Amino acid sequence: MILDLDRLQALRDCCADEAAFIRLQKVLAIAQSNRPAENRRISADHFAAADPHHTQPQESRGSRLLQGVAEATGQLLMGDDYNEAIARALAILGKTTGVDRVHIFTIEPHPETGEPVANQKLEWVRESITAHIHNPAFQSFSFSSPSATEWYRAIAAGQIVSGLTREMPPEEQECLLAQDILAILVVPIRIDSELWGFIGFDDCRTERQWSQDEKAALSMMAASIGGAIARQQAVTALRQSESRLKKIAANVPGMIYQFLYRTNGVRQVLYASSGCQELLELDPQAVQADFSLISSLCHPADRDSFEQAIADSAAALEPWNWEGRIVTPSGKLKWVQGFSRPEQQENGDLLWDGVLVDITDRKQVEQNLRESEARYRAMLDASPDLMFRLSRNGRYLDFKGNAASAHVPREAIVGHYLHDVITADVADMFWQEIQQTLASGELRTCEYSLPEATGLRDYEARIVVSGEDEVLTVVQDVTDRKRVERELRESEDRLQIFFNATFETVIIHDFGKIIDVNPAAEQLLGYSTAEMIGMPVMDLVAPSHREAVSRTWQSLTSPNQPYEYEAMGVRKDGTYFFAAVCAKAIHYKGRSVRVAGVRNITERKRTEAAIRQSEARNRALVNAIPDLMFRISRDGTYLDCKAERDGDVLLPPSQLIGKTVYEVLPPELAQQRMHYVEQALETGKIQLFEYQLRLTHNRASRLYRQLTSDQPTPSEASATRDYEARVVVSGEDEVLAIVRDITERKRVEHQLWASAERDRLLGEIALRIRQSLDLKAILSTAAVEVRYLLQADRVSISHYDENGVSVVVAESVAENVLPTLGSVMDRSIYDEVKAIFERDRIYIVNDTEQTESPPVLKEYYKHYQIKAGIAVPIMPDGQFFGSLVVNQCSSTREWQPFEADLIDRLATQVTIAIQQSQLYQQVQALNAGLEQQVEERTAQLQQKMQELQQLNQLKDEFLNAFSHDLRTPIMGVSLVLKNLLNQSGDIVPITRSIVTRMLQSSEHQLQLINSLLQAHMGETQGVVLHCELIQLGLLTQVILEELEPLVVKNQATLKNLVPPDLPLVTADPLQLRRVFENLITNALNHNPPGVDLTISARVEEEMIRFNFQDNGVGMSQEVSDRLFERYVRGPKSRHSTGIGLGLYLCRQIITAHGGQIGVYSAPNVGSTFWLTLPLAISSVAQANLQED
Repeated sequence: MILDLDRLQALRDCCADEAAFIRLQKVLAIAQSNRPAENRRISADHFAAADPHHTQPQESRGSRLLQGVAEATGQLLMGDDYNEAIARALAILGKTTGVDRVHIFTIEPHPETGEPVANQKLEWVRESITAHIHNPAFQSFSFSSPSATEWYRAIAAGQIVSGLTREMPPEEQECLLAQDILAILVVPIRIDSELWGFIGFDDCRTERQWSQDEKAALSMMAASIGGAIARQQAVTALRQSESRLKKIAANVPGMIYQFLYRTNGVRQVLYASSGCQELLELDPQAVQADFSLISSLCHPADRDSFEQAIADSAAALEPWNWEGRIVTPSGKLKWVQGFSRPEQQENGDLLWDGVLVDITDRKQVEQNLRESEARYRAMLDASPDLMFRLSRNGRYLDFKGNAASAHVPREAIVGHYLHDVITADVADMFWQEIQQTLASGELRTCEYSLPEATGLRDYEARIVVSGEDEVLTVVQDVTDRKRVERELRESEDRLQIFFNATFETVIIHDFGKIIDVNPAAEQLLGYSTAEMIGMPVMDLVAPSHREAVSRTWQSLTSPNQPYEYEAMGVRKDGTYFFAAVCAKAIHYKGRSVRVAGVRNITERKRTEAAIRQSEARNRALVNAIPDLMFRISRDGTYLDCKAERDGDVLLPPSQLIGKTVYEVLPPELAQQRMHYVEQALETGKIQLFEYQLRLTHNRASRLYRQLTSDQPTPSEASATRDYEARVVVSGEDEVLAIVRDITERKRVEHQLWASAERDRLLGEIALRIRQSLDLKAILSTAAVEVRYLLQADRVSISHYDENGVSVVVAESVAENVLPTLGSVMDRSIYDEVKAIFERDRIYIVNDTEQTESPPVLKEYYKHYQIKAGIAVPIMPDGQFFGSLVVNQCSSTREWQPFEADLIDRLATQVTIAIQQSQLYQQVQALNAGLEQQVEERTAQLQQKMQELQQLNQLKDEFLNAFSHDLRTPIMGVSLVLKNLLNQSGDIVPITRSIVTRMLQSSEHQLQLINSLLQAHMGETQGVVLHCELIQLGLLTQVILEELEPLVVKNQATLKNLVPPDLPLVTADPLQLRRVFENLITNALNHNPPGVDLTISARVEEEMIRFNFQDNGVGMSQEVSDRLFERYVRGPKSRHSTGIGLGLYLCRQIITAHGGQIGVYSAPNVGSTFWLTLPLAISSVAQANLQED
């Protein structure tokens, strides 16, 4: 085995002395010589090859043990991992020695008691042997037993302990046999001459006797282990030290630096710690790059001293120590101190290692100290106490005081001796005190009295050494204090009287003996005062309580700490009583003792026991009650809470206590609860109220919740509860609130009430539905009431006719919901609906997306955004009338059974109402038929009478107009003829103009007669038409050209806007010409000259529409309405002629063609006459023909 110098030194450190080191070297040499040449390293397997329990010669066994010790020592010296090295060493030792178990224990003080205890740290065991490394009995193993104490003393003295189990005392045998140990060897492990622990060797199968050589070898092994442990501790300490140094460098309140001063004058900072940033407000790298940054920070007044200090340190190679001010880049003024020691390098450069720290606070403290010193000096000067400096021989060296306090002038004191100033007896005492003070060097205190003019004054002097062979004496006038002390003694006398007179037992003791008692103690304890004085105070304590009392005394942390406790006392006659003891420390007759007041609380204890039993019964009753209980203060703070489960309350009790009701409950409920708390505290009477904690149901109205009890979802059910609270005063400014969950009771009550309310409301709704006999009103009322009751989005009623076509005849919808009123569905949906109702009386869909439905219904749901629905048939007299449908469009809906039943019952009421309405309508129809016949006949008679009156009026107007129109031309012709007859001769000359006028008059008369005949023929036989295909654009153009002279004559303007390519019509061209001419001449004749007339035409819905628009005088609506009647003439004008049949004939002609004619007019605006004629060929067919 070859050891390097470091390991050899470590081996030397493991040995207790040089002789032990030499012996260990010999052991290693023997182990080296006994190894095979090819392998000098002894492994654990080598020792395992031999049977350790075979009898071997002592010399062979000793040699093998030395080899094992050497190998184990080598493991400790060469192993890198400390724990693994020791574990391998234990294995080698176990297999070398042949024992069954090797273990290492540490011995260290107990963390609480300080007594030494053993803790097992490492262990090696042979197979089949029980390991104890995890046995808790070997952790904090105490040496308190006598046998364990002997073992500890031997180990602590450095002795090896060994022996056979059967030869040991019974107590030790029991402990060892529990571990199957037949023989044991324990070797102490010491580190730096201090006991660290021990290594033990257990034989569990043989009774082994250990030789002295084996013990010596194992002792050296223990020393090696101790050395390895010490080395490991040193390494750990070194690592911790390095870690601390790194932390110190990072956290030191300043900057650590290395400064290099080269021979060529260059100065450079080689290293600057991170404190540079905080101290100088400069980056360390910047300082290392440029030293001038530091010198530039120096205060101008201190820069020269900074440079001079560096130069002086470099010249003398003395430490650099400089204090000065710097100004940081931010403008802060700081005091800094630098200290470093120069080292001259081989090349002549100087290297300083040092630290630069901020001493601004210290400078401030120094300034404060100077100011403080000045203040203290002022205070000292202001102190009224006298101060004297006295030499050893009693001579006054100095004096501080004034004449008022010393009563003697200063010059009469300084330089004189004690006997010259004060009385002889006091001077002798002072001289003795001065000698003792100088001899002991300790403060001494003495008191004395001096006569003065005002009487005898008392003084206290404190003497302390103030220099070589001199003392300082501070003298204080204690006359007033002495007076107070006398008064205190008098007070003590009065207290003694109280002590003797009080009814409460008082015992004065020193924790051991009773020093004094009062007479009340004799009555309580049965002893006389003489018997109790000197008695152990613990004799008055019942045996079962003495240990507890002793622990109370031992727990006191200071001599003057008071204490209180309750314990059972024992009287002289052996009877027991409960006592409450309250004790305090006092000075009694010059001694520090305890005065204990003892009160007999036996009756109180009995009462408390009875109260506890009562409380236990009450608590059992309270715990058996499932109600919640809260203690609440006046301000609403929860003081306590009782709940079977945390889920019964809004917060767990641990979180609830300490909070206020305003922090826990909703604001309205918190206000309600605090109202009843205040009422209970003010009146003292129990307050009873109910409340509910529940979630808001957004979709349910209050009425609906009342009717349905609105069964909540599982998530809502856990948060919606009904409670009954009883509030009663339970103490000063606090109440007890007992809260009972009445949710189930409320639910049952609500269900009963809701059922009755549903029946009542159903009756009211049925009554409202059946109040009207109007079918439309019945259905509308039913839809509104059902939607309000169920809070649905849409309620509709559909009616199916005999062909299966459905129409929504009544509906009530919410806002933003698509209405279906008036919508029509073909027979396909009728077949689906009828099939559904034949299968199910009530059709329920909770989710249209999830329910299988016919495609036609799916499309219906999608179109009208239906998410859920329910429908029932309406079947008056067994006939399928239609259906009552309820839709939910905003979301899906879980329809409740009572809702389905409610809709079914409402449908029945609607059916009854429909039947009543139908019966009523039949009766009404019969009545109405008779009434209508009477009314019709009456109306017909009235109409005939009115028509006769109108005809008479029209006849008068017609005859008047007709006679006027006929008389004018006849009178003209008659005058002409008379003029001609008046001329002489048989032949009368007639001019062409006269003949022309006579012809025009005759034609006008003929036209009037023809109009009359045509009107009569149109009424009796109808208008006779000779139809042909006509192009109206061309016809219009021809008519306008013919009427051009008439337009010019009336100074009118005529615009033809009729398209030339109008579609063909089938019509009578002569009759249409008559209509067009009549409308145009009417516009010219009934308006003043200069009128503008526009004719236009367009195709509208298989008809051609003509407009004849003028800007003339117009007419009223009343005239317009009667304008196309027979014998009605237009507004009067100078151009008005005719008998009022023109427009009447126009209407007959246009009507005969299958068209219509009318007028739009207003006074002073003009008139627009319009007419329509059907196309000969439809526009679609005509378009196809044009494409072809």
